[in-house]
Amino acid sequence: MSSTLLSFPQKKFTQAKFVKAEKNVKELSLSVDVMKNESRKLLERAALAEKDMKYGHTELTNAGNHIQRLAKSVYKVETQAADLMDGLRETPGREALRLRAEASRALSSFFLLVVNEFVRVVASMLSHLRRQRTDLNKRIMKISDLGVSV
Repeated sequence: MSSTLLSFPQKKFTQAKFVKAEKNVKELSLSVDVMKNESRKLLERAALAEKDMKYGHTELTNAGNHIQRLAKSVYKVETQAADLMDGLRETPGREALRLRAEASRALSSFFLLVVNEFVRVVASMLSHLRRQRTDLNKRIMKISDLGVSV
């Protein structure tokens, strides 16, 4: 017999090693595919988070602009009311008292409308921000569960 020929037990041992190596390669390939899919999903989620953050930023900017417009309106009405009150102070008698009370009620209802609108906008922003924070915390937990420190 030649020295390059393997005995039956050696051949069987070599084949078993080869089969085990093939199995390990397949498992490794499967693991790589799983990691690629997870990586793709994480990138998609990161893109969605970025989109959500941009949306939130836009919402905050819009709310800020809305609040500035409301403040400008309040200033204008306040100026008009002050002018009206100055005029009423110069008006004598019961008519002046009636007009002052009417102006005060009108001004109060306007401020109530402004405050209610402001509260609605802030509540809406707060609700949206809470949802954003909850979603981001969930995403952070998923990343942490994958063994990535955050």
